[in-house]
Amino acid sequence: MSHIVRQREQLSIRHVASGDLKHVRHIFERTTSEDRYCRFFQFKDELDDAALLQFVDFGTGIVGLLAFDGATPVGMAHAWVDEFGAAELGVIVSGDVRRRGVGLMLIESLLDELRARAVQELFAYALGENAAFAALARRLGMTRQSVEDGVATFRLALA
Repeated sequence: MSHIVRQREQLSIRHVASGDLKHVRHIFERTTSEDRYCRFFQFKDELDDAALLQFVDFGTGIVGLLAFDGATPVGMAHAWVDEFGAAELGVIVSGDVRRRGVGLMLIESLLDELRARAVQELFAYALGENAAFAALARRLGMTRQSVEDGVATFRLALA
């Protein structure tokens, strides 16, 4: 098991490791079709191992974190860092642990990692009607920049 990045009560955050495909699958199996649509902007009723592998097997330009409630995987967040010093956020949390601070804890941990890498900005795309993400983004200090074709852009300066 990888080094724990952050812990609060039963919740812990750690880096994604090469053997975590089963944990990623567990998280996606506990999300709804709507949850996955909010994450990918398209319907994904099933994600096979080949599709899930991108969340486990990635290069140095990506930071991936998993959240656990005890030993149960309950969420994950990734940041894809570009050549301009900005990172795009992706986050998903199992439906049974929503509103418990899992997403917030994941993203706060991700922000620590990105600042340590001297990343200048975090941005995220969310459906314009995704009120839960908009509230989370505001809580993190992100600002809503624009909405195009129903997709809102959120940004946070890290430097």
